[in-house]
Amino acid sequence: MSLTKYQEPPLFEQHGAAERRFLQLISALPKVSVQGYDKHRNVIYWNKSSEDMYGYSKDEALGQKLEDLIIPNFMRDDVVKFHQRWIEFDEAIPSNELVLKKKDGQPIHVFSSHVMLKQGSDSPEMYCVDIDLSEQHEIRLELERMASTDLLTDLANRRVLEQTLISIIEDVTHSNSGFALFFIDLDMFKEINDTLGHTWGDELLKAVAKRLVSCIDSANGMLARFGGDEFVYVANNITDEIQCEEIAKTLTDCFKKRFELSTESVHITSSIGISIFPRDGDGIDDLLKHADAAMYQAKAEGRNSAKSAELEH
Repeated sequence: MSLTKYQEPPLFEQHGAAERRFLQLISALPKVSVQGYDKHRNVIYWNKSSEDMYGYSKDEALGQKLEDLIIPNFMRDDVVKFHQRWIEFDEAIPSNELVLKKKDGQPIHVFSSHVMLKQGSDSPEMYCVDIDLSEQHEIRLELERMASTDLLTDLANRRVLEQTLISIIEDVTHSNSGFALFFIDLDMFKEINDTLGHTWGDELLKAVAKRLVSCIDSANGMLARFGGDEFVYVANNITDEIQCEEIAKTLTDCFKKRFELSTESVHITSSIGISIFPRDGDGIDDLLKHADAAMYQAKAEGRNSAKSAELEH
């Protein structure tokens, strides 16, 4: 009699019909990673979508531990603990949105569900079903960007400006410090817009935004497009007029150089109104109103200059 070496049946043959149908159904879905782990969290199953999503081939993944493959370092201890509690106390791991990691270390957003087969036996097997949410995550980020960003200039929009001011006012009130608000309006923009057309007007606004970003201290403040040809710069840790004058000069000097717009070269100046918290108001409306009034006063006195709201009191 010839003897043949015993070979363990393939994975699907080790499970009942229902379990086999479950694996066959889920494994066939695109962008749905299905991984199987033994009681020690070693990989025993790794479908094609797992290869595509996480970057490990089946041969690379089999035998490796879950926490060594796709779990970020800060989650490793919790993953081990939750898995052990499921096996020992039948406390299932809840489904959830997670940020796991690929082979190259890049994060991947997934919705992860879990199934325990052979629960209560000596060889329980946990199957993770991860749905790739990368596209949904990108869409969510884009929607958030659209809600918080001026789409023409990529600066913070008016909504974010107001939210930021609320937060800053709360912070500086508790710390007894201050900040300054610079209301920047382009001089003669309407005339340029009417002469060159709205397309070139938009290009000029984008160029101005880019120039202002390069001039300001972004680490100590924020720049936003307020609307039309109006911008607002909020400078933190400002308590006196001398500091405001220095910043106002920097902002005004931003407009000394002409703006090169493809085939057009445009020179434009700005008028700036300044208000200081809490000297010129302790709320958003008062600070904007006083800065706006000071800006119009600067225009009335010849443009291309800055004016403090203190002169309007």
